[in-house]
Amino acid sequence: MFYCQCELMIIGNQIGIFSLKSFLAGIILTIPFTSIFSLFLLFVSCIRNHNYTAWSAGVIFFVALLIFSTIIPLAFNARLNVIDSAAAGQQKPALQLHSGYFKTTDFGDYYFLDVEGRAFASGVFVSGAKMQEENKLIETFRNESFEATPPGFAKDYQLATQSVRLPRSFGMILDALNAICDFAYAAYAKGWFTYFCCASIACALLSMWAVSFVSTWPLLCVLFILYDFAAAVALNFAIVATPFAASAISFISEWISPALAQYVLLLAANLLYFLIFTIFGFGAHLKRRHQSLGA
Repeated sequence: MFYCQCELMIIGNQIGIFSLKSFLAGIILTIPFTSIFSLFLLFVSCIRNHNYTAWSAGVIFFVALLIFSTIIPLAFNARLNVIDSAAAGQQKPALQLHSGYFKTTDFGDYYFLDVEGRAFASGVFVSGAKMQEENKLIETFRNESFEATPPGFAKDYQLATQSVRLPRSFGMILDALNAICDFAYAAYAKGWFTYFCCASIACALLSMWAVSFVSTWPLLCVLFILYDFAAAVALNFAIVATPFAASAISFISEWISPALAQYVLLLAANLLYFLIFTIFGFGAHLKRRHQSLGA
């Protein structure tokens, strides 16, 4: 949301200090992320308070069920009815030119020396950076109309948005989370079965309960469940947004509908992940307990 607010300061965009629309849209879009992260915080709280009772396990299961059966679907409905509907009916903003600034486009760079009205300008044009030096073109233009702009001209602002790009580390994390959320949103729009397959990430995340028994040291347990949480998210991202599982999807497509192959693989992967880490967590706990009793 803060990044979107910063874009209001870009030359060529409509001037503004705060956008309520962007703020509310940010809340709706981040609800799935914050809800899933709250599960991690619940496990951290159990480790902090040494609360490993059946009651705490039941509460965590209920919260996970509430998140994936109610909260996230409500957020997706709000996204469909509020954000996407508003974007579909939104008119394209008028082109704004400003003197003294560069304009980067698909076919070259413009530098505006003088602007008359809204769509007439004078300045210098340099052909695209992808062209070889001997083929580059540098020319001036005077009182040229940009009202009927060629394709690609008005798609970015006077200062390219790359100048306010997020740091690479944060950008990669957000790209991964957005990919998973967009995939789940598309699955929700298709029907409950496809959404159920995406919601199976809850099973992978619930394996943190077993992993929290690996050690008697609270800090080490928090580190283990952090790795477990990150691995569960990485597994889902690899299946929905990378060619990592392309061969497995192709194999499953021979047995079921190709449109459902990726969702079925996601469901199977999350269930297998839950089984493996649950066995690992409780197995380590039983081994440690046996050793302590033997001593």
